[in-house]
Amino acid sequence: IFIWILWNQNIHESEASQINGELRSSVTLPCSYDVKYHGMVSMCWGRGKCLASFSCNDILLTTDGRRVTSNVGPKYKLYGDIERGNVSLTIHGLNLGDEGWYCCRVEFSGLFNDLKQAISLGVYQARPFKCFSDNGSTDSVAECQSDSQLSKSRSDSTFCRFMNFTTELDREMCNGSGAAFPAKKIIELATRLLSDVTVWESVKDSERQKAASRFLETMESAVIAIALGLQKDGETNWTHPTLDVQIGFIKRDNIGSDMMTLQAKGNTLNVHPSTVIGDDDSALLAFMSYSDLESIMSANLEKDESTDLQKPQQSQFYSKVVTVTKGNRRSHELNGTVNITFKEIQGKQGGVTDSEKFCTFWKSSAEGGYWSTSGCRLTTSNGTHTECSCSHLSSFAVLMALYEIEDPFHSPILSWISFIGLPISLVCLLLSMGTFFCCQSIQNLNTTIRTHLCLSLFLAELLFLVTSSINKRTVFCSIAAGAVHYLFLATFVWMLLEAVQLFLMVLNLKVVNFSRARVIRRRFIYPIGYGCPALIVVVCAAVNAEGYGTDTSCWLNLEKGFLWSFLGPVCFVIVVNAVLFSITLWILRGKISNLNASVSKINDSRMLTIKAVAQFALLGCSWVFGVFQVQEGTIVMSYLFTTLNVVQGVFIFCVYCLLNSKVRKEYWKCFSRICRPNKAKMSDLSTSTLNTTNTTNVVALKTVNVNSLKPDVSWMNSDVPETLQN
Repeated sequence: IFIWILWNQNIHESEASQINGELRSSVTLPCSYDVKYHGMVSMCWGRGKCLASFSCNDILLTTDGRRVTSNVGPKYKLYGDIERGNVSLTIHGLNLGDEGWYCCRVEFSGLFNDLKQAISLGVYQARPFKCFSDNGSTDSVAECQSDSQLSKSRSDSTFCRFMNFTTELDREMCNGSGAAFPAKKIIELATRLLSDVTVWESVKDSERQKAASRFLETMESAVIAIALGLQKDGETNWTHPTLDVQIGFIKRDNIGSDMMTLQAKGNTLNVHPSTVIGDDDSALLAFMSYSDLESIMSANLEKDESTDLQKPQQSQFYSKVVTVTKGNRRSHELNGTVNITFKEIQGKQGGVTDSEKFCTFWKSSAEGGYWSTSGCRLTTSNGTHTECSCSHLSSFAVLMALYEIEDPFHSPILSWISFIGLPISLVCLLLSMGTFFCCQSIQNLNTTIRTHLCLSLFLAELLFLVTSSINKRTVFCSIAAGAVHYLFLATFVWMLLEAVQLFLMVLNLKVVNFSRARVIRRRFIYPIGYGCPALIVVVCAAVNAEGYGTDTSCWLNLEKGFLWSFLGPVCFVIVVNAVLFSITLWILRGKISNLNASVSKINDSRMLTIKAVAQFALLGCSWVFGVFQVQEGTIVMSYLFTTLNVVQGVFIFCVYCLLNSKVRKEYWKCFSRICRPNKAKMSDLSTSTLNTTNTTNVVALKTVNVNSLKPDVSWMNSDVPETLQN
């Protein structure tokens, strides 16, 4: 008797623990020991409490310290590292008969020192819907529910009021009975979020996405909780301005070959009942559609690197958001597929090809969530409806690309055009700037304006090439995007100044007295040329700093129409230039024939037409195609826009350098000095003598004509633009 009492007192029995497992799921009962101290020893798992015996009662599984030596069936598994003392037992396919006590007994060497761990296992029927209380409060909810004075103003915000309401609704739904949960609660929930979506405009984007995710999850759980209280055959539906819900009930005995069809706000769900019911005897399926939820949610797509589909980084909603859920919400996977026909949002129909639409589902995350195409594909589409097929249940929507999606054929070609053409354009711009700076015979205000135009365009294209290979979504990328924005705007402002100067020069052809000539003062061109673009960029950055930089390039973000901060000024310059050039050509057509012989020599119609058309193309015609590219996204516009932009530098060099006779003479003189230096010296001496003689003749001629009654317009030769001097 003394030995028996001593034995019972010295066997190490840990404090009993309680473990709960969900019906039909798996559960792990923990048990472990210190192998370094005790060595590898045998052990056993048994049913019932740990009794004072040399082994387990009702043995389920045994080990010898290295491997499992016996097992009553595949229901019981040891997944831990046995040789390191992890002998936790995993029980698969829990049923109500698995409830009760379990004993883990480790047989250490020596007398009266075995380790015993008693565990009580409970099996519960899981809720068919998810409760937030199961996972605890999120950081957002905890912050909103804080009573501290510092967060008092935040707790009264639109976001926190909504999150607190969903928490109260979740508590009422999960702590009460499904039959007692009223349908009016989901109407109130939808009204809270969707009755006035304008109040969410001032809420941060991240908080809007969190609120939308919370709303969708709560709606799924609430609809199931309400439907479980109904438990009837056929269909049930609720209609409200903010929400349409239709619920279908399925019983295995009634399954035939017909498809089940549910409708909500013009959207249709088609699915075979066997896809939904699975192995159960009955099931319910709910289909919901919301009004204006797309105004709150983001249309961001998940970037999937594993597919060949090049998804656009910017997209917008092409349909209403819908939700499909079934009675056992803990499993969203299906044996087959569901087909959803979306009614496209009014005003979005037409002009969009199937390749620009995406069937997507909402994927919740810690940051709120995003749209993913995984498991969904577009089957058919027409002018008003789009059909999607998905292999799981969730919240769905059709998204539309804001611009043409890259395809494997055209995208590489456009890239090659850019990265081959831009360096050529940069070289031509560099040659043009060198020519304008060094060639004294063409020095005037037009040349100064043109030099700064080339400088702005050169820096913009160079920065574009440099930033094409850096990491996107960085501070440097955002700064670079702002710099490129500024430089391109400066280019267009200098283009506008050049058009104005050309217009004034043509007007001055009718002026006899130099004092009445209209010209742009040099002291004004620099503040206008560089100050106006800087003002636009500063205002844009102050209003929307996040608009600089995207996931794909260091350029302007397409969201919220931010691209128009560039396209707006561009369109203005294009319109003004078109008007100025039209008036200029009209004046030339009517007045040039009335000029005296010395000026009428510039009336070379062919050269004038070529230069006017080239200059108009230079002043922004290519960017007209850029506007159409953003609006339409056609591949033709993409080719026109890309090609014309990369050859702008070539245009400038050809029109203002190669086609200018004075510049060609300077090029020839420079070439002659390099290739034939001795002959060039003799040529320069002869030219100098000839120029001296000509100067004397001109002076004498002017002396003779002092009293001439005809107006002397020779002063205009130095200010007439090169487009007229040839």
